[in-house]
Amino acid sequence: MKIALVFPPFQLPGMYNLPPLGLLHLATVAKVLGHEVVILDQILELKLGRLPLGRGLYSASAEDILKYKPDLVGFSCQCTTLIPALQISKIIKDINPKTLILFGGHSLMDGDKILKNFKQVDMIIEGEGEETFRELLERLEKGKDLKNLLGLWWRKNGNPVWEGQRPLISDLSTIPLPDYSLAPPLQEYVKAYDLQTPIYIVETGRGCPHSCIYCSESIFWRQKVRRYPVERVINSIELLYNQYGVRYFLLSHDQFTSSSSYVREFCERLKSKALKDISWYCISRLDTVDAELLSLMAEVGCKSMCYGIDSGSQNTLRFIKKGVESSLLLQRVKETTSFGMVPTLSFVVGFPEETKQDIEETLKLALRCKNSGEVNTLFQIPTVLPGTTLHRKYADILVREVDSYFSLGIEFENGKRFLEDELLINSYPKLFSSFYNIPCKGMPLKDLDLIVRVFPIILELYPKSIALVSMLEGINLHEIFFSFLGWLKEKIHKDSNELKARDIQLFFRPFILKNLRLKEQELIRELTRYEAISNWIMAKGSQISPKIFSIKEKGIPRISKDTFVRTFPFDMEDLIIKIQEERSFEKIQKQVTYFVFKGAKGKVEISKMNEFGYHLIRLCNGKRGIEEIAAKLYDTFNQGLAPKDFEREIVNAVQELLDLGFLTLAAT
Repeated sequence: MKIALVFPPFQLPGMYNLPPLGLLHLATVAKVLGHEVVILDQILELKLGRLPLGRGLYSASAEDILKYKPDLVGFSCQCTTLIPALQISKIIKDINPKTLILFGGHSLMDGDKILKNFKQVDMIIEGEGEETFRELLERLEKGKDLKNLLGLWWRKNGNPVWEGQRPLISDLSTIPLPDYSLAPPLQEYVKAYDLQTPIYIVETGRGCPHSCIYCSESIFWRQKVRRYPVERVINSIELLYNQYGVRYFLLSHDQFTSSSSYVREFCERLKSKALKDISWYCISRLDTVDAELLSLMAEVGCKSMCYGIDSGSQNTLRFIKKGVESSLLLQRVKETTSFGMVPTLSFVVGFPEETKQDIEETLKLALRCKNSGEVNTLFQIPTVLPGTTLHRKYADILVREVDSYFSLGIEFENGKRFLEDELLINSYPKLFSSFYNIPCKGMPLKDLDLIVRVFPIILELYPKSIALVSMLEGINLHEIFFSFLGWLKEKIHKDSNELKARDIQLFFRPFILKNLRLKEQELIRELTRYEAISNWIMAKGSQISPKIFSIKEKGIPRISKDTFVRTFPFDMEDLIIKIQEERSFEKIQKQVTYFVFKGAKGKVEISKMNEFGYHLIRLCNGKRGIEEIAAKLYDTFNQGLAPKDFEREIVNAVQELLDLGFLTLAAT
């Protein structure tokens, strides 16, 4: 048989920029059985411009598939991509009715409804796919009936038939190793997504034992956890490292850290390998790690992980059956960042029973996390996925007001969905529930959508300032947030949907200082200035000097283009520590402090310095030589040194500042 396995078109920054591992598993099964198989990643094709964005996309996608003349087309459907899969398969059937259409994917738990309403779909694999797919191909090849084929929806006499649930694969090591040669070339992903290094997914396990009411993963895997042998995972990493040049790995398993002994074995085995400069990312729960385990993970290349924090409200955590104490969350985030890892923290606001105070608690926790170390924050409103408790309890009150994170990605026509896609979504609310919302008792959906889209930008740009305002002035974060958006709309006449990070960067500080009646005006003014300077340097982009200069070279010192020095009337370091530790704020005494801000590798490094260093840098303007600089500083800072000896101290200090990149040399 000729088989085409398809990832339908989709476009959303940061999502699906890697070879599709699920399809690769199925393609390997087909190849082992002797079939001719091709993987078509139409997300990649769209990104590379091989498929046209706009009205002709679905027809072009169907033609892209049919040029291989497949007997069977299998679509991977993940929430949003179910829509393009249905539209493309209809075109395929119109052109060639004999082509068999098979659907599969984690989000497919309504096989009966799909087969009843969409005649273009012939079969659906529901659940774990490898064994069902293998048996399906064997029967199709031999012309056998599909009766009693567990895990499959199919039609008999035009009616949907479910043959029953297939047992999960008890030993994952029996699954054939993926044949990576079947995937599109890695360099195409590097080119399309401007990656610094090839990235690949390595599956380490399947399943989640928890019962969070919004999650379909635990339902799909029946709340059972299985893991691949560590040896197999390490062998896969070695193969991709040596044969394909992969240096960054995404470890696929929602509960990678749920077994600390497994993680330790993985880390120790990885440590024993001669794999230089590798990095990896995993998904974790905060209650499954501790400082010791995090330290070991960081030691062997873990650079980042995703924590599903969800909420800062204990009431909400109980409602969603998260099973984590909110008091533990911040501690684990601090421990993670202390080892140099940059976690992505996922927060959800707007569960149906949440109050405004529950939402406020989540905003507060997100802010504390942001001020505790380097983290990325992701906010979402609840996505209603088929099969989940949320879907069962609230499917009858769904509304369409705003897009959740998992309803985005098919805006193919000038940033909007095709009309036929919208009609499809509107016709089957329960089937396409990920495009719908559940009303929240505590806050309108449109306000929740604003929090999701704009609050993370404020966290990125002014986390310390908004924390200080809230702490000192006793104002709730959501009140500051919505007051700012209202003020900004009047100021720049821009709808909130059109706001960019640049707008927040420019106007949040003036809003704080001019619109709020502040008791601690001067202190807050200086902290917002501190963060505004940092934002300004980030917006400029760092201009790292290509070489380390020596003062012995020709040239005179000048401040680097990505460096900025400033005095503050308060000890800003101490102030920031108090914010991070949420100490009580007695009267802050004035104390002049000196800081240097420097752009470096996409970040801003901020260093406290002494008065001498501050004045030295300021005098380095590319016009004064060492002698003139020394002469200007001598009366204040000579400390009893003779002029020549002091000049030598200036030379040493300038060299140190050159080494740090704060200074460069201007041509004479």
